Amino acid sequence: MKSPLKNLMFSLLALSLQSVTGYAASRPGKTFEVFQFPQDQIPRIDGNFDDWDIVPESFAIGLDELSDTVRGKGTDLDPADFNLSVKVAWVKGLNRLYFLYEAYDDYWDFK
Repeated sequence: MKSPLKNLMFSLLALSLQSVTGYAASRPGKTFEVFQFPQDQIPRIDGNFDDWDIVPESFAIGLDELSDTVRGKGTDLDPADFNLSVKVAWVKGLNRLYFLYEAYDDYWDFK
């Protein structure tokens, strides 16, 4: 039979670990904006990106906002090697998010 003190200690440990991992992924002081499309201008998923022309560049998330944790480059990323821009939008009243993802990479392997 487990003691209530052990249960309490385990719960506090689990809660503190969860808080630490959540904070590590957070960006205190940084707000990522989501654009609201008017209902009569919902972006079409047709390969034509003209719908996104009304979204200001201030809504774009670029390479400067990212960090390479896989290859260990951190924030030392070269836009001549890989570059991207992501914009996120929604339409009030619809349960949908829209993403415009534009990427450049000097290496493509389609094998």
